[in-house]
Amino acid sequence: KTEAPELIRSIAEISKEGLDIMSKQAATAAVLLEAVDRPDPDPAFSCEVGRRFMFGVLGMPVNSVKAREHLHAAFEADSAVAGALLARMYRRGEGGPKDLDFADEAAFVAMELGISVLADEGSYIPQHCLAMFYHHGMGGVPRSAIRAVQYLEASANQNYAPAQCQLATRLMAGHGTDTMDRHMALKLYQHAADQDL
Repeated sequence: KTEAPELIRSIAEISKEGLDIMSKQAATAAVLLEAVDRPDPDPAFSCEVGRRFMFGVLGMPVNSVKAREHLHAAFEADSAVAGALLARMYRRGEGGPKDLDFADEAAFVAMELGISVLADEGSYIPQHCLAMFYHHGMGGVPRSAIRAVQYLEASANQNYAPAQCQLATRLMAGHGTDTMDRHMALKLYQHAADQDL
């Protein structure tokens, strides 16, 4: 879309300013919110705003209702990542009622739209999403705690805090791993906390 280069330039200018990290995140969030309030917003921006509201990161508070709204807009425009994130939200009942049928449908569509290809190409958010699919056996993939941990590790190794926290939880319990590793789990929790999200 034509708004993408303009928005990217605006965000690049914010990163050059001599602001502290929290001010930069707030300014970037404001630019993204302005972009998704325009008629026919770019689905990638709607997905990113939804993700930020979902996890309460990068200048946006947790707001599951707004997360669902923005992710639905992106999913309707065929965003695989938005579909995967919606699958998680509906599975957990975040931002509205729990709906396991819609969660599984969204997971299947995300797979059809190529979430696994994006994950295998090294994209950390799709890796995190695919870990959930393997953990729960969603979207047509078999349930596998080992594969879930493999995708979480790949995402966590790229400093993605939500994946670091989930991997740490599994390491604490020894779920999907050969042994429990509390020392590594604590390091992952600390690394995620140190990211100033």
